Amino acid sequence: MTRRVPMAAVTAVLFSLTVQAQEHRLPTHRVTTVENYVQHVFFETDTSGSMIFWGSCQHTHQGKIVYSDEIADPPQGPFMDIDRAMVALSARDAHVSWKRDGDGFVRVTDDRVSGDVLRVRLKRIRFTAVADSTAAVEQVMSAPEVRDYLKRKHIDGVVLRTTFITPGTVLPKWSADLGDVTVAQALDRIIKFFGGAWFYGECSCGSSRRVTVRAG
Repeated sequence: MTRRVPMAAVTAVLFSLTVQAQEHRLPTHRVTTVENYVQHVFFETDTSGSMIFWGSCQHTHQGKIVYSDEIADPPQGPFMDIDRAMVALSARDAHVSWKRDGDGFVRVTDDRVSGDVLRVRLKRIRFTAVADSTAAVEQVMSAPEVRDYLKRKHIDGVVLRTTFITPGTVLPKWSADLGDVTVAQALDRIIKFFGGAWFYGECSCGSSRRVTVRAG
């Protein structure tokens, strides 16, 4: 006997797929930001890594953000190979370079960024049954060494939540005990478990600075 699938369930699945496609498609108006472009390429090529970028300090409905440079007429995919996508980006933005490290991670870097927060060393950080990558990033940025550094250097540190979990979804939880690692190394460990990439943005706000960190 054939079982009929409730129409509400079908509608929910189609809506979910449509939203996911919209989230990872480059804008059709032919203008995007460097950050959005890189995130799209990471997703499209199933690549893990990191991006460090410079931008302007803005306050939007998302909160305090670092808005990366815009790209008019961005390179168009689909990109099956991230190397080609990044070569195309570097040709449009001379500040951006990239490399692949020994772990296979792709590192995208803007030469205007100090990145000093990423070099802050944590004596010890313990993750216990962390449910998602954003929660893990929040724990890193709340470490005493990071809070002290941000305060001394007059840096506004913001963690952007971009990890959204569908209610009822059961995901593996991460536990780890890390000692004598930098912020960047801790972020790498998060991505190695949860997948995706981490993004670090930096901008100047008068006499102070702002950094944003997120996993995506």
